[in-house]
Amino acid sequence: MKAERLEQQNKALSEFKPIWDDMKTLEDDEIPELQRRKSSLESAIINLGEENQDLLATLEVLKTDLAVANSLKRDAVLHDQLAKDTQKLDVDIKRCERERSPEVKGRT
Repeated sequence: MKAERLEQQNKALSEFKPIWDDMKTLEDDEIPELQRRKSSLESAIINLGEENQDLLATLEVLKTDLAVANSLKRDAVLHDQLAKDTQKLDVDIKRCERERSPEVKGRT
């Protein structure tokens, strides 16, 4: 009777052997590998987060630089227009002076 019971227990245990082997493989190999990969990915995420923050800071600087450049561009356009207007007025003044010169000389 005892031998039969031991044989049944042995049979039941042998049915669980593949499950036990799979669990040992998971425990010894796959879970540690997944933990290493998880740790590596977490580090990569942290690094990417820091890199993202740096890029966002650079973007803010570039936006500020763009705003300054746009402001300066308007000033440069205004300067160029005023320079052209000044040249035109200078030409007009010289023309007027040339036209008046004979009249002024004739009166004296």
